[in-house]
Amino acid sequence: DVPGLIGRPRFVVTGAFARLQTRDRAVNDQDGGEYLASFTRNDDQSAGRFSFDRWDVDLRQFVTFGRRTRTLALRAWAASASPHDGHDVPFYQQPWLGGARTVRGLRTFRYRDRSALLLQGEYRWRINEFTSGALFYDAGAVARTLGDLGRLERSWGAGLRLGGRAGSAVRLDMAFGSGEGRRLLLRFDDVF
Repeated sequence: DVPGLIGRPRFVVTGAFARLQTRDRAVNDQDGGEYLASFTRNDDQSAGRFSFDRWDVDLRQFVTFGRRTRTLALRAWAASASPHDGHDVPFYQQPWLGGARTVRGLRTFRYRDRSALLLQGEYRWRINEFTSGALFYDAGAVARTLGDLGRLERSWGAGLRLGGRAGSAVRLDMAFGSGEGRRLLLRFDDVF
C-alpha cells in the first residue's frame, strides 16, 4: 500500500511563499540569512484520491568570524503534507530525509512520511580563495505529524569544497552515523 505508486495523478497546484534574504553573495557570501515559508494546495484532477496541502519552512543563518575566514552555517527545515478528507499524499510528494542535502549519513530518500524536521550545522573555514573545509552535524526525523516526531537520525563528518564566491563547484563529504556506515558523497553544489 504505497500511495501513488500505480498511476501518477495530474495536479492543479496553487500556492504562496514569502522569502527574506539578508545575505548578498556579491558583497559578503558568508554572513546573513535566508528565510523561506511556503504553502501549496495540490488538487488531484485525475484519480480523485490524492489532494493535499503542504507547507514548508526553511530557515538558514550564516555567521562569520575570524577575519571573515570562518563561518558557522545553521539550518532548520520543517515540512508537513496534510491530505484532504478521504485522500492520501502520494509517496513522491511526501517530505523525505537522507542523502547529500539532508542527513548525509543516510542513503538518499531513506525515510519519508507526511511530516519532517531537519536541523543542520556546519563549521566552515576558508583554506584559500578557492578551497574551504567543513565540519558538519545533521539531525532529522519523519513522522505522520510533527507532533509524532521521535528519535532524530544523526550524522556527522567533514568535507572539502572547491569553488569561489558564487558557491561550491565540487563538494566532497565523508559522513558517519545513523547506523548505515560511512558514506563518501561527491556533489556539484552547496548543501545549503
